[in-house]
Amino acid sequence: MTLTDERMRRPATLARSPLVAVGAGIATGLLARALYAVLPEPWTTLANTSALWGLLPFTVAALTRTRGSRAILLGMTALAAMVVTWAVLGPESQPPRVLVLWGIVAIGAGALCGLAGDLAGRRQPLAHRLGLAVMSGLVLGEAFYGALLIGGPQWWGESALGLLLALGGGRRWPDRAVALALVALMAASLFGVYLLFDAIAAG
Repeated sequence: MTLTDERMRRPATLARSPLVAVGAGIATGLLARALYAVLPEPWTTLANTSALWGLLPFTVAALTRTRGSRAILLGMTALAAMVVTWAVLGPESQPPRVLVLWGIVAIGAGALCGLAGDLAGRRQPLAHRLGLAVMSGLVLGEAFYGALLIGGPQWWGESALGLLLALGGGRRWPDRAVALALVALMAASLFGVYLLFDAIAAG
């Protein structure tokens, strides 16, 4: 390998470093706290929804073009850093049970969204659609859950974002129809997951 090759590889290696994921998580946690402080009700909900937080590990993995286990690791690191930042900056300390639950979700959701970002960043149509379906399914599942059981216009804004992600699953309408079908399956299955999560969080 020549010196030029080493210099060309170095930025890519740095971009995939867990330190970058930590920095992105801290920055996003700070942004979420700032938005939560300034947004009017009920739009503050969008600053602390778990599905929208999943866009962080998804984006980190997709933009750095990491693959496989490294994408999963970066996703977990980024979301964990965001959750820690959010918790530390909170006006009140959370019970240990809630912090443990947040940590478990951060690791699991970070891994899933990191892998989804890996797939969405690939050129193979099926992998690309599947990655977007996972992420948009997470967003839409939460949005439908909120709209049906909580209410408020903020959930329809989240739904619109989820649909935009879903429509990125193909350039032609037949491809988009397949992508939307995958998203519908994901959203329906994740609806139950959100029910379970809130039931556990409520104790």
